[in-house]
Amino acid sequence: EACQSAAEPSASAVQIQPFRRVRTELVLTEIIQVRRSMDDLAWKDDAPSSCCGSSTTTPEPAVEVAIDPICKMEVRVAGALHTFEHEGDTYYFCCPGCRARFAEAPQEFLAAG
Repeated sequence: EACQSAAEPSASAVQIQPFRRVRTELVLTEIIQVRRSMDDLAWKDDAPSSCCGSSTTTPEPAVEVAIDPICKMEVRVAGALHTFEHEGDTYYFCCPGCRARFAEAPQEFLAAG
């Protein structure tokens, strides 16, 4: 009996094995639950949050944009480099080329809407 065959596990090994399996399953279950809760939170708010879930950053103010009447791109109004005034309205452009085309025939582009 001092020498056991390799095919027969000892009695202590048989008792320990189920305990390890259950513990491993519990740990994996907990990891999965944490990952799912993190994924659920990720879609709600991309901003970092504190430990209690409140936002730690203030929202950025809305940026005012205008649509370039030539190419229909969005142009930031604040600090716009290419503008043109026509009949009391200011129009904003993405580049000098769009501004020049508009300046040649503003009514043509405004009528096209």
